[in-house]
Formats: sequence, C-alpha cells, structure tokens
Amino acid sequence: MLTGELKAAANKLQKEQAERAERERQRLAKEKLIAERQRQRHTQREEEARARRLAAIAAQAVEDERHQQDLEENRGVYLRVQLAAAPADAELVAARGIKRAADKLILPPSVGALLMAQDAPKNGAMLFEVAASNGGKTHAGVLEFTAPEGVVLLPSKVQNCLWGLPGACSNASSSNGASSSDEADDISEEESRAAVDSASTTGRCSGHVWVRYRRLPKGTYVRFQPQLRAFHEVVGTDPEVLRQSLEQCLLGYCTLSQGDWVQVTPLWLLAAVAALDHRCQADAPTRISAAANLSS
Repeated sequence: MLTGELKAAANKLQKEQAERAERERQRLAKEKLIAERQRQRHTQREEEARARRLAAIAAQAVEDERHQQDLEENRGVYLRVQLAAAPADAELVAARGIKRAADKLILPPSVGALLMAQDAPKNGAMLFEVAASNGGKTHAGVLEFTAPEGVVLLPSKVQNCLWGLPGACSNASSSNGASSSDEADDISEEESRAAVDSASTTGRCSGHVWVRYRRLPKGTYVRFQPQLRAFHEVVGTDPEVLRQSLEQCLLGYCTLSQGDWVQVTPLWLLAAVAALDHRCQADAPTRISAAANLSS
C-alpha cells in the first residue's frame, strides 16, 4: 500500500515538474518571440528613419542645386515660397487702370521685403513661376505687395492656367488648359461664353501654390492655336486683322507660358510661348501645334 502511494506521489511530482518545464519553455519561447518582434520593429524604424534622412538629404541637394541655378539665372536673386491661393478682386484691379494687370499677382509684404533686400528690381520687371499641387504651372508678374501674410491673390487668367477653365471648357483642359484641335471643334460659342463669364465670377483657387522668382527671356514670336471654329467667324480670316487682334490682346499680359489660356473677347484661345514684351508679334493658324522662338 505504501509503495503504491509513493509511486503515485512520484508520478504526480514528475508530472508537475514536466508541466512546469513546459510552461517555462513556453514562457521563454514567448519572450524570445516578443524580443524578436521588438528587434524587427526597431530595425524597421531605423531603416525608415534612415530612408527619411536619405530622402531629406536628396531633397536638400535638389533644393540646393535649384537654389544655385536660380541664383545664376536670376543674377543673385532667389525666392521660392509656398503661399495659400485666393482669388484677386478683378473689379478693384481694373479700377486702378494699370496696364498689363491681367496676369499680375498680389503678394504679401514679406515677399516684397525679401526681393528688395536682394535688389530684385535690378533685373527689371519682377516675374514669377506659379505652380499648383495638381501639376498646373504658369508665369505671372506682380501688381503690388499688399496681400495678407501667407496668401497670394491670383487673377482669373492665372487661375485658369493653373486649374483650367470652369464649366464647359474644363473637360478640354486636361493639362494646364491644353486640348487637341478635334476636341476643341466640338465646343460651341455659347459654351465658351458661359465658361468665360463663370471664370470671372467663380473662385476656383484653393490650397497652396509655390511662387518662384524667375528672370525670363523676352519673347519675339508667339503662335496661337484657336480652340473654337467660331474664332475665325468672329475675328475673321484676314492675316493682318488676326495679327493685330492678337497683339492687342497681348497688351494686357506681361508673361505667357506654353499651355496658357488667353482670352480674346469673347473667345478663349490656347497660347503657347514662354515670355513676351510689347515688341512681340503673333499669329493664329487654324490647326498648328504650339511653337515658340525666344531671344536670349
């Protein structure tokens, strides 16, 4: 009887020891698994941090290169700021009677101070590249430095070039207002008039844009591509009349970029040049792709 009890006690003790050993093995395995996961997370965080550092270094290198390039091209002047976009008051600007105001920005005083500190007026008229987050890009001048800090006021022409025409013409402006001739022929004159009216009253600019000081070359020749068949019905087909109409239209602008939308009342045309001055000549063939010849 005693032998059986001792044997049972020994078996029980052996079972308890085996259970304790199994629990200890599971505990150690769990701790090892947790430690391995922590190590992997730590390694992953280090790799992500390293990737961010490398990306920041690469981005800084690109920015430094662009900074140096801008300094060389702009004769020692550099400006690149991100500002909140807002529509300019067209009636207020028009009331001032300023020529070439259709594509001029209103920038905050701090931007003006930065430019004046670098003697930007030595390069002549101050011109800027304006880029939106959707990839839209154009160029513009500056009207004055009276906008609220952190804000840039955009005229309707700049808005249209960045975000495309509203309403009927917006479908034809998949890239900075550009469209093919075949697509443009399907746009009616009434739709174009409605889009023009909507463009002048609807503020479509939102978010932030990058404003970058640029010293642009003077344009000597610009070719336009009409986006409506009605253009020739309204303006006519006489080459001299066409040229005079377009040159008169350009008097309101201080810059043009390839892909810009330019208003020739009451129609819209697709412009395709880099920059211009009052000596620029223009023509408008019926179906010719964009081209430009610029002087240095």
